[in-house]
Amino acid sequence: MKNNLRRRGFTLLEIMVAMLVFGIGVLGFSAMLVTMNKGQRFSQRKNEAITLAQSQIEILAGESWDDIGTDVALPSSYGLDNALILNSNLLNLRGNESGGGEPGPFLYQRYVVICTEDEDAGSPGEVSAGSPEEYCGTLSDANRPQELACDNLTLTSREKMIRILISYRNSQGTCKYHSMDSLHFDWDG
Repeated sequence: MKNNLRRRGFTLLEIMVAMLVFGIGVLGFSAMLVTMNKGQRFSQRKNEAITLAQSQIEILAGESWDDIGTDVALPSSYGLDNALILNSNLLNLRGNESGGGEPGPFLYQRYVVICTEDEDAGSPGEVSAGSPEEYCGTLSDANRPQELACDNLTLTSREKMIRILISYRNSQGTCKYHSMDSLHFDWDG
């Protein structure tokens, strides 16, 4: 009878081993959840950046052919002729710029360039520098990245290329970016 009572329960050592195995499983599961959360945030930011770029292209697609590349289509202090870069203020998810009373957070930076046939070698449309880390600063003609270059395009007088780059910093502070191009054709010309 004494032997039967002993076999019905668990020893302290068996319980401790079971708790150790269970603890390792819980740690593995929690690590998987953290990794899934990081992936989800990366995908969300990427999707938001692409949406902001696409919405700007759609806005410019609604402009008349003659207005694309001028202050009429994208008001700025210097216009967008000759492939100059238009920098926006920081943007929220709706594409609204900071400082306009819109709710934040303002996580994105948008750069727009209009390329035309008139771009010559040595014009501002030429790649001059630019590393991905600089994309989250202020881009200009002095540090133009390949994604915003015009000198690598061959356009006719009836074509204009809209180049947009959206940059943001991820949770680790690394600069990420997504670029989009849209070729517009003058059907009436």
